[in-house]
Amino acid sequence: MQQNINSTANLGPETTAIIKNAGINIVGQLFFVAAQFMVSIIITRAMGPELYGIYVLAITIISLLGIVALCGMENTMVKFVAQFKGQNDTPRLKGTIFWGIGLVSVVSVLLGIVLYCTSGLLANKVFHEIRLQFVLRIVAIALPFSSITLVLVAALQGAKFITYKVLIQRIFVPAIRVVCVALAIYLGYRLIGLSWVYVFMAVIGSLLAGYYMLKSFRGVLKNQPLLVEKKQLLRFSTPLLFSSVFNRIISSADMILMGYFLPSAMVGIYGAANRIKPIISMPLNAVNITFAPMISDLSAKNKREKLEHQFKTTNRHVLTVSLPLFALLAIFSRQIMGVFGTKFVYGAEAMMLLCAGQLINAVSGSVGYMLMMTGRAMANLINSGFLCTVNILLNLYLIPKYGILGAAWANVIAISAIQLLRLAEVWYFLKMHPYSWNSLKPILSSVLSAALVLLLFYMGLDKNNFFVVFAMITIYLTAYLTLLWAFRLSQEDRMVLEKLKAKLCKS
Repeated sequence: MQQNINSTANLGPETTAIIKNAGINIVGQLFFVAAQFMVSIIITRAMGPELYGIYVLAITIISLLGIVALCGMENTMVKFVAQFKGQNDTPRLKGTIFWGIGLVSVVSVLLGIVLYCTSGLLANKVFHEIRLQFVLRIVAIALPFSSITLVLVAALQGAKFITYKVLIQRIFVPAIRVVCVALAIYLGYRLIGLSWVYVFMAVIGSLLAGYYMLKSFRGVLKNQPLLVEKKQLLRFSTPLLFSSVFNRIISSADMILMGYFLPSAMVGIYGAANRIKPIISMPLNAVNITFAPMISDLSAKNKREKLEHQFKTTNRHVLTVSLPLFALLAIFSRQIMGVFGTKFVYGAEAMMLLCAGQLINAVSGSVGYMLMMTGRAMANLINSGFLCTVNILLNLYLIPKYGILGAAWANVIAISAIQLLRLAEVWYFLKMHPYSWNSLKPILSSVLSAALVLLLFYMGLDKNNFFVVFAMITIYLTAYLTLLWAFRLSQEDRMVLEKLKAKLCKS
């Protein structure tokens, strides 16, 4: 027992910090994805592909404007709050927080007004769907609240109050949303009712974020001098603004252009398929919540070896979880899409492609944050601008020819290109990469386990039988874990699993 305790202590403070937050992060990610999936099922079964397509299109538009409203301050807050707090520079810490909140508040209100006034033009002239106008006018009200929430949560993340960020974004708001959506559907409110639920959730999120902000920064916000490094903040946030807009266009261009070229029903089917892909990126997101401010801190302190080691370690752990998730989603894609309704099964192949794109994102690790948090915001801007152009051109070419499959292929190609470019730049600037020989173990384990399950289905088992599906999932996971064990986990991985198991049991 004593040997085990001592070995665990050898993990190092950075790995220990990530494990410390891993319990709440993983629980939060699981709850968030489950809640999103549940909400999507309720909405799609109640509204069908057409109305769901209108709703998804409206949310896509408001999300794109939300990125503009943030003015690049989300990641700026993470970096500089982490940096100034690490340096015990309270005046600059306070100035960063106040500047971020003030700037985003003004811009988001203005953009909300613009969206409200142009909703008729967008609905009638661009997307040729008059019902979209009323939905856009409603969700425009949510823009200031959702934008302020993101800035406040980013400040909490930068200060390493990870639990509060997870509670707000991954647990409280999703839980309340499930209840509100179910209630709206039960009372007979569909498209318009769900739009008001979206506004209500944005308000709730901002109130929760404000409460935890005051709780966490009470000493900083009161009776302390204020110093705003405007030039430094703007120099960092301006390229991030354009980079974020480009990245959001990359992720939203498919939905926007489908709204222009295809019927609302096709947008709805694609939107349902799009709801599945966050499952693949869930492990990476859980790690990045803690790792992003850590990159800024370690970089500022010039602890290069620790940063590189943590980069490789987190990537290996993300791979270990993301690969089996992708394999199971790919094998049972038709059954999963069928949960939304029989008409949504048409999107099974698109779902697989979208999940493949997210797997590529997960496999390449935290490369985007490695560039941003080490001060290479301009590199991210150039990458995103170039690939945004490529993505739009791909969608313009592929969607009219191949429909939702064309959109899915454009998504995969764009994500692959940007992640490969980021990997190359992390190597060029930092001389680091996220891979080690131990990364091959989860890859081989996942491939061999998937081959076993596919072989069993090839022998004649019924994929549509619930008990058969459950048995195959069990066989896959058993084979995967057995192979991982047979390939021998590293000593560090075993220590991580021991501590993570203890944290999850407590959570």
